[in-house]
Amino acid sequence: MVQVKICGICSAGDAQDAVDAGADLLGFHFCSSPRRIEPELARSIVAGLDRRPTIVGVFIDQTAVEVGQIAEYVGLDLLQLHGSEAPGFDAGRPLMKVLKVRGDDVPDASPWPDPLMLDSWSRDQRGGTVSIDMPDAERVSRELLKRDILVDYRPKAGVRMAPHFYNKDDEVEIALAAVDEILKERAVVAK
Repeated sequence: MVQVKICGICSAGDAQDAVDAGADLLGFHFCSSPRRIEPELARSIVAGLDRRPTIVGVFIDQTAVEVGQIAEYVGLDLLQLHGSEAPGFDAGRPLMKVLKVRGDDVPDASPWPDPLMLDSWSRDQRGGTVSIDMPDAERVSRELLKRDILVDYRPKAGVRMAPHFYNKDDEVEIALAAVDEILKERAVVAK
């Protein structure tokens, strides 16, 4: 069964839009992230939804006590662990461990319960999203959208792209080449 999770929810409007669009799960970041949300706001957002999907909390290397307290306060249904948490981690809620895949090296999933999530390997990025902080990121985002390249502009994160398993390498290369071209056009105009 395929389920849709919309993650990085930061506002009641975004949460309700995701629910209205049929999201099965909503994700809230309680870890270090440009989309970090305070538990009080997340709890308020969840309470205001007209339909409650599965509510997921995203955590990175936080203690089981802290995770458990946030989960209880917000009313989380599922805990998504993106860090180096050890098997046996218990914060009183079901878990979804994220395993980072590097090339052909897939970590051993046997110590973890289902469901699992596989993520692309990066030393410092989580979630498979690429953020490019650049001058005039908002304008670059608009230009990429005009070229039918799906991106998102976030004031604190710049231009954001999320390549997925179904994207071909050449599609990613086209997107990156377009960013380079737009930045070069800007440099020529600025001279």
